[in-house]
Amino acid sequence: MKVIVTGAAGFIGSHVCERLAKEKKIKQITAVDHLKDGKLVNLNYVLESKKVKFIKCDIRNRKKISKIITKHDAVIHLAALSDIVPSIENPRDYLETNINGTLNILELMRKKK
Repeated sequence: MKVIVTGAAGFIGSHVCERLAKEKKIKQITAVDHLKDGKLVNLNYVLESKKVKFIKCDIRNRKKISKIITKHDAVIHLAALSDIVPSIENPRDYLETNINGTLNILELMRKKK
């Protein structure tokens, strides 16, 4: 099984990737993050695994995320902007990422079935 994890460089996403990397059924994990909130260092441990590949991508980029998703069997969608103060200062980015970005993921998953 090939799995994509969005928001993979965040706290929860990086731990999900670690857990998936230990599963024998999982043959490939594509860790996706735009690295604005998450940190690549959170994935250092799992990137040593041959199962895990990191791709820097914003989930708002429908064209790029579409190419990534079509090659996978499952999606674990954890990508989101979550800091409170920046969300007040720049609500448009939060709206576009958390709502439109999630809609991109859901529509692509539906299309792929």
